[in-house]
Parts: sequence; structure tokens; C-alpha cells
Amino acid sequence: MAIRNIDGLGLYFKREGFHPEKAGSSYYPMLALLSSEGDILAAIVFKRFDTVWHIENVVATAGFGPTIYQILMQLSGSVGVAPCRKKSKSAKELIVEKSKNIWRNFHGSSLVVPVKIGSDYSEDYLNCKFILKKDAFNLESAQRNLGLIIARAYFGSLNFLARAKLLKSPDNYDDELEAFARNYITQLEGAIMSFLEGSVSVHAKKEGVYSS
Repeated sequence: MAIRNIDGLGLYFKREGFHPEKAGSSYYPMLALLSSEGDILAAIVFKRFDTVWHIENVVATAGFGPTIYQILMQLSGSVGVAPCRKKSKSAKELIVEKSKNIWRNFHGSSLVVPVKIGSDYSEDYLNCKFILKKDAFNLESAQRNLGLIIARAYFGSLNFLARAKLLKSPDNYDDELEAFARNYITQLEGAIMSFLEGSVSVHAKKEGVYSS
């Protein structure tokens, strides 16, 4: 199981959130890894509880599946990350085979501590949460990279005259950049949900894409 280097990539992490179908609520808590150009490489939405974070949905382009799981494990700290909850042994199973392989590999990895939390899955490794033994990524740098991606997008949205004024007096554009960043994040969250949409039925069939 290969873990990708995330140097130079951007990271968006939203710790709070609720079910998007509930009136007046926002999206689930979410995590996304972006290329230096701002393209989504991998994304996860999850339910956050005090005792465990359950992954609800995940999609990753080829090579970034295990990486986005491990990033979420690092963010969860001692709480740990687990597959989506299965309400009973007879409940429909939503975890596709590629995601099962990732969980299976983490279960046998020396990088994590698996902790038993339930028994509704037939596979024992899916009845665990996973706690990363030590940090594996510089997430602060990746989150700063997201700021750079947003700043480049803002600069690219300006015409020649506005760019010249910005270079001459950058402090005058702080409020505009802040407003642009807020709008960028709103659009990014929508793009993340679109990226994840239909993953079980569609993305799972595509070569190189993980889904759960």
C-alpha cells in the first residue's frame, strides 16, 4: 500500500458540519486534497463523534486513496477513523472492494493501531477504528498551500490594470482577497460534493478510483 507524498499539494479540512439534506444545515465535515492548480485529487466526508470519526464517502484519483485515509487518521488524533457505520448484520453494505482493500492493508500495517469497536461487518478488520501511531504529513504546510492556490486564483481573476495596482499596493486588496477566499471555499465545498456524488454506483466502476 503506497502512501503518496503531499509536498506542494493543498489541503482543505472542515471539522464541523451536518447532513446536507437537513434543512438549514451545512455539508458533512469534509477533507480534500488538491493539486497545485486547485484540482481535487481526493475527498472524504465523514461523521465526527467523540469516540470515532466514521467515513461516509470517499473518492480518490489513482494513487491517492490510502493517502487521504491516512491524512484523516492524522487529523483525528487519538479518536481514530473507522468505516461507515453498519446498523446491523443484515443492513446493506456500502463499502466497495477497493476501500475494503485499503482498510485491510491498514489493519495489517505497523503505522496504525486497530481498535475493535463493533461486530456488524463479516470482515473483522472493518469492525475497527484506526489510530495513527505518529504524524506522517506536514498538514500545516498543505493547508498553507491551499491559501497560495486561492491567492493565485484571485490574482488570475484580475485584469492587467488591477494586477498592476495590486503589485504596487498589496495591502489595499486584503479585504477583496478575503471576500474572494470565502467565495472560493463555498464553491470548493460544492465541488467536493459533486466529486463525491454517485461514487458508490459510478466511481467504483472506474479504474483507479476508490469509493466507500
